[in-house]
Amino acid sequence: MSILDAVNALVGEAELCAAHKAAFDRRWLERLSPAFATKPWACSLDEVPWKGEGFESLTLSYIDMKSGFFFQAHRAAEDCLAALQILKLPLPKSSLSPISYFLQASKAITCRIRAPNTPFERKELLKARSYRWSDGSDGSPKAWWIDVPEGQLQEEITFL
Repeated sequence: MSILDAVNALVGEAELCAAHKAAFDRRWLERLSPAFATKPWACSLDEVPWKGEGFESLTLSYIDMKSGFFFQAHRAAEDCLAALQILKLPLPKSSLSPISYFLQASKAITCRIRAPNTPFERKELLKARSYRWSDGSDGSPKAWWIDVPEGQLQEEITFL
């Protein structure tokens, strides 16, 4: 069995894929295997209220350090283990676990909005609203895009 076969088998059994900064990891993993594209995703960066819980930085290494864990950052296996450590801990203010936030968020319906042909001078405005650029290398159209909760769809369309 190849490594890719093993990855596909593992992902096939998963009910949820999770990452810290999932928009980045998801793009790479979907290129590796289409199995990742059919799974719901959760993001511990975007879906946990770290700032409201007293964390000044949202980097995984800072959150882990502030939680009493230290690791070699930016190494895939170490990053995964570090994320697992913080997901189960109670947060300092709410006492809820981070995983409870993104499990709830993973059940929500989101809508992907693409803004192709956006004038260059609007780039910073879109980035400020958390839009990301797709260069089309993943098969999607070249466009700025964002995923928004279903209830915010009309608001975002109005903005555009």
